[in-house]
Amino acid sequence: MFSELNKYKQDGFLFKPENKLSKVCNAPDCESGVYLIYAVNGKKNQLVYIGKSGRMEQNGIMQSRKDGIKGRLINGHHKDTKTERYKIWNKVLVDDEIDYLKVEWYITFDGKHKDIPAYIESKLLQIYFNDNGCLPLWNKAI
Repeated sequence: MFSELNKYKQDGFLFKPENKLSKVCNAPDCESGVYLIYAVNGKKNQLVYIGKSGRMEQNGIMQSRKDGIKGRLINGHHKDTKTERYKIWNKVLVDDEIDYLKVEWYITFDGKHKDIPAYIESKLLQIYFNDNGCLPLWNKAI
């Protein structure tokens, strides 16, 4: 869907209702970048969230979270709740009848690339909006 992400180091994982998020999450714990979350039901993949981890300081230094993309995925809040993903995703999958989540992550700022995660996140959200007329289901207003 987003060919501009092909240049970045990337990987991903699947999260099923019976999983523990901290065990299956293979995202780096010291890098900055973006991530995409897809809800999968049967053969249908729906992009439900586009997120980022890391911020650019005024002095040009990339400030990664102390626990990187991994920490953002595990400890970030789900949708409009104040509840961390690791505490609520299992219930969300069961309640919303989602077979599993497919998570893809991309390192956008490293020794090879200097793309600010917030910029890439905004660019991806704009592309999604242009194609769909709305934001992904779990993204809040920007």
